[in-house]
Amino acid sequence: GAAHPGEIPPVRTAPPRPERFAVVGSGPAGIAAAAELARAGCAVTVFEREKEAGGLLRYGIGPHRLPRNILDAELSLIRDMGVAFVTGHPVDLSGISALADAYSGVILAAGTWKDRKLGMPGEELPGVWGCLDFLNRCHRGEIPSFRKPAMVIGDGNAAFDLAQIGRAHV
Repeated sequence: GAAHPGEIPPVRTAPPRPERFAVVGSGPAGIAAAAELARAGCAVTVFEREKEAGGLLRYGIGPHRLPRNILDAELSLIRDMGVAFVTGHPVDLSGISALADAYSGVILAAGTWKDRKLGMPGEELPGVWGCLDFLNRCHRGEIPSFRKPAMVIGDGNAAFDLAQIGRAHV
């Protein structure tokens, strides 16, 4: 990565190879796999269900921790390596054989986007949100209404991101 998009050096790729790969998911694992395959000279198409590439990097991590211009510059670098991103294209895993027939290989790197349950009474009540679900909605511009007071339970980066977003909207 780079401190500023203008500082990202170009990446050399190996001579083109005949293999074509499909990558399902454009989060950290998907873009890493796509970049490595492209670096090796393979043609790569990344399929992403969201309207923009980045997965958890875009929809789960706050722009105060990962500025969008940096993420976009990194994705642009990967595009410049020859990787094609097809966004707004969910892949039905029950029909994965169609992708397997069309490509030399398929890499499944779709995120789970599942919050862990705490096993506490009341966590299924209206107004109680899982952290990843809530952050995803916030970064899509679908911020649910807050009630005062709001509480965040947790101590990881996602909890701190959520607390910061909540503080700005309560």
